[in-house]
Amino acid sequence: MGQKNFLLKVLGLSAGPRVITSVLSLVTFPIMVKTLGAKEYGLFVFAGSFINILDSVFDFGVASAAGKSIAAYRDKASGEMSLLIRKWLPLQFKVSLLGMIPALVLVWLISTFAEFDNRESLPIFLVCSSWFSVFLTFSRMSLTSLLKFKSLALLDTTESVLRNGGFILVSILFPYAEGLAIAQIGTAILSSIFGFGLLLPYIRVKHFDRNLNNHFDHLKTKQMLLESLSFLWLRVITKGYRSLPLIIFGKIVSVELLGLIGAFDKIVTMLTLPFNIIGNALSVKSKSILDKGKMNAEKMWHVATKVSSVSLLLFFYVFLGSESFILFFLPEGEGFSEVVRILSFLFIFLSLSNVITPMSDFIGGLKQRNIFMTFMVCIQCLLIYIGKIIFGDIGAVTLYVSAIGIMSIGYLFIARRSFFNETKNILSNDILLFTSFLAISAFCSWLISNYLLSNLDVFRGITKEAVTLLVFSILSGLLIVRNQKVNKSYLNRSFLEFD
Repeated sequence: MGQKNFLLKVLGLSAGPRVITSVLSLVTFPIMVKTLGAKEYGLFVFAGSFINILDSVFDFGVASAAGKSIAAYRDKASGEMSLLIRKWLPLQFKVSLLGMIPALVLVWLISTFAEFDNRESLPIFLVCSSWFSVFLTFSRMSLTSLLKFKSLALLDTTESVLRNGGFILVSILFPYAEGLAIAQIGTAILSSIFGFGLLLPYIRVKHFDRNLNNHFDHLKTKQMLLESLSFLWLRVITKGYRSLPLIIFGKIVSVELLGLIGAFDKIVTMLTLPFNIIGNALSVKSKSILDKGKMNAEKMWHVATKVSSVSLLLFFYVFLGSESFILFFLPEGEGFSEVVRILSFLFIFLSLSNVITPMSDFIGGLKQRNIFMTFMVCIQCLLIYIGKIIFGDIGAVTLYVSAIGIMSIGYLFIARRSFFNETKNILSNDILLFTSFLAISAFCSWLISNYLLSNLDVFRGITKEAVTLLVFSILSGLLIVRNQKVNKSYLNRSFLEFD
């Protein structure tokens, strides 16, 4: 894929179909969650949190290591990528088979410890789903590193359609946590088969070049496993960072609140999809851009941070319209609106992580990120307990979100140092202005709706939020359009260009 308008092309190929299916998910997922209810979905989240940590045993970091290797050799030996993939794929299959036995033993122990109300089949179903998903991940990482974004878009679209079909079937036929787990197994199996089919043309060896084969001979199994271990470390602590809090919440708060947190996390993943696509696309280009010099790297950095700042719009809309957000997307419950306002900060933090961190992983920042996240895993769990003891459920949720915020900011500094060996000038002036305009607009709209309109009976609940969001949209739009610097940076066809 050519360098010119690279991100625009990637978004056109990948984001278009995926955004359409994500919109479908924003319809089917809330229907499914509301049918299950917060309590039943909370049980699914609780069981899934244990399994999310264990599924690293199946993957062993091989898929990510293979993706990094393919990206590194893509330009040097583009004609023989099949030889490289054929080295990594058998290793992935072997480690996934070996990981099944200890995983099942651990699941049995966890089922006994977690007390799933005589529903021990639930974690077993989730383990099976995770095992099949390993091969889907391998296909996705390989296609991304090969820059085969059309195939990747087709794979993601197919998976999303299957998942949405599963949501509908669960809502109609089997509205229980076990039903959702079985639907995940079906989605994982069919998507993995389809992903392997898309990767198959790049696995077949059309002709054999002895010199290139010798070029890859240094990739021995031991070296490949050592490379995978770095990513395994990352996967384990990443999974732990996302899953351990949910396990703790499952023990210290109501299962209904846990269901809300899990459902919100799922919605955040859907709405931040474009940031994830851009982050993955930038990661496979970061090394080649950095090799071209600091000026090119600065352009790439500016685009990455500018794209991340757009997530502020998602944050403010959800923060100001929390009741409406619950009505349309989440299970309902007493006090949920306040929790959603706190959780809305995740849009900023996770979008930033999705865009920035993959770039640094491919240029030497992986080890630093692993060390930092390992430290944060321990801190996060401690903060949640402290928040619960001192401030109750709201305190636990607040410190949980705060820990994720600290992690994201730390990632930002690690990535900046990986690119430029310094941590100055992280955000440019146009990004700071854009952020200020949104914050000012949000504050003014809140003042208008809570003080100027508070005495009018017609402005209550959803109506009040609608007015607040309308005022916010008008004010922020005017400020952005009328400021030449921000207008030129954000409302321009070159918004995604770094070449």
